Amino acid sequence: MGLLTKGIGNTQFEIVPGFAVPRVFELETDEEEDLPCLVTLGIEFQDAIGKFVCTTATCKQRPGGPPVTGESIRAIPVTGLIHRSINNSGWIMDLEKLPGGGGAKMTPTDLPRDITGRGPTDEALRFVALAYRLAYALGEAPTKGVQERLKLPRSTAGRWVMKARERGYLGPATPGAAGERVGQAVETAQRIKPVRKKKPAGAKGGRSGKH
Repeated sequence: MGLLTKGIGNTQFEIVPGFAVPRVFELETDEEEDLPCLVTLGIEFQDAIGKFVCTTATCKQRPGGPPVTGESIRAIPVTGLIHRSINNSGWIMDLEKLPGGGGAKMTPTDLPRDITGRGPTDEALRFVALAYRLAYALGEAPTKGVQERLKLPRSTAGRWVMKARERGYLGPATPGAAGERVGQAVETAQRIKPVRKKKPAGAKGGRSGKH
């Protein structure tokens, strides 16, 4: 198994509308993981910096293995473990908000392959915002994260990030730095209206009433 990730409490939040991730979770390694000791990390998303950080770390001697030492503790790849844990986990997407309907299991590295086929549509730019914020939250270069997750050329990824800002899917940039101004990511996510699929002319059915 290698890594075991579990959310702590009811702490999910929408990093962009329709895509929820745990705010606080615990990561455990087992004996299959090639580390000098068994590791448990407490991970938390902190709004003030817009990133996942390690808040606690526990090391335990492997069965039959050597004692835990300062050298073995320093050998723990904390950042790498956080990346693997988040990138390999399946998050619940509310596709009705993205568009579609219902929910689906997806991983941050397994975004829809055809999402960019019709250019920088609102639907595509929502995924640009998702890929950008996930990359930034993991300490990656965010525009490169858009390029790799959406399989876009580097120049196209940069232009689409700018369009996502122009249309309000990403907050204003911090001068001279990647990411968004402190507090803008949450504020922007809260005010973006969900993308809904348009019904064909003359279509009947569906829910009625105010939305």
